[in-house]
Amino acid sequence: MVEALREGRNNVEVIGTVKKVEIQEKDSKTGRPMIIGSVTLEVKEKNKVSNIRCKLFSFKLKNDGKENGLYKGYKTVMDTYKEGDRVQVAGALTINEYYNQSGSLVSFNEVKAVFFNRLEGEEANKADKAVATVDLVIEGMTSKIDAENIPTGELEVDAFAVGYNSSIIPIQKLIIAPELAETFQNMYVPGSTGRITMRVNNYAELEEVEVKQDQQAGFGSAERVESDVVTNYVNNLEIIGGDLPYMDGVNEYSPNDIEQAHKNRQLTLQQLKEGATPPSTPPTGFGNASTTNTATPQAITADEDIPPF
Repeated sequence: MVEALREGRNNVEVIGTVKKVEIQEKDSKTGRPMIIGSVTLEVKEKNKVSNIRCKLFSFKLKNDGKENGLYKGYKTVMDTYKEGDRVQVAGALTINEYYNQSGSLVSFNEVKAVFFNRLEGEEANKADKAVATVDLVIEGMTSKIDAENIPTGELEVDAFAVGYNSSIIPIQKLIIAPELAETFQNMYVPGSTGRITMRVNNYAELEEVEVKQDQQAGFGSAERVESDVVTNYVNNLEIIGGDLPYMDGVNEYSPNDIEQAHKNRQLTLQQLKEGATPPSTPPTGFGNASTTNTATPQAITADEDIPPF
């Protein structure tokens, strides 16, 4: 049995330009009308462009038979939002996971949208961002190693959040840059809890390649930038700041809480595996601590999966 744990703060804010709207109305497996899908926003920050997929879901009717306000709002998004619109999304960071046909666990974080706001007039000039501010339990950290086994200076951080109904949200691909790594290590020991601000990254690293042309140049040099070449895809959560660890006896999770969180997590994985379709083959206070001002949403569930970010 999953035992109760306090739900932590979990806010995500994404500001960007609509790149794709993929939303549909349908019936759930039990016949309940619902709306489901995602809106992908293009988020431009400095020298990179991230594509952030914000998932959404709502049943049409609440348990009392009245129309769900979220459903109505998502239908407006489906009917009126188009490519190029400037949009602000408020939501939460969650985990999506399932066992695939080979019996392996697939697990990734994603942005669950709750509220959409079209930005018009002066508001359309708001700076792009994709930031999550979440209460995290830090369990450990290791130095990141490159392909040649040389430390990069970055840290890979092992952490989790506590979500709605005592669910445990493992934070995947969580890193911190070298300029903040030492401060973070000194401040956060394993078992500590704190409000951490993360940038949501999902972009391609490009390199400009100069190609010498065979034909005779009209004048000057015949070398020119031919194209951009993708050298790497970055899909992670990057710690960019945070507060001092909680030590008020209220917001931090105790050793007993953390132990219970591990039990809840194991039970969730057990139930997930038992409910999975049988496999067709044998299983083989630092940095920028600015926060978002959004309300923590309730958990959202759906009948199908959509890839992260």
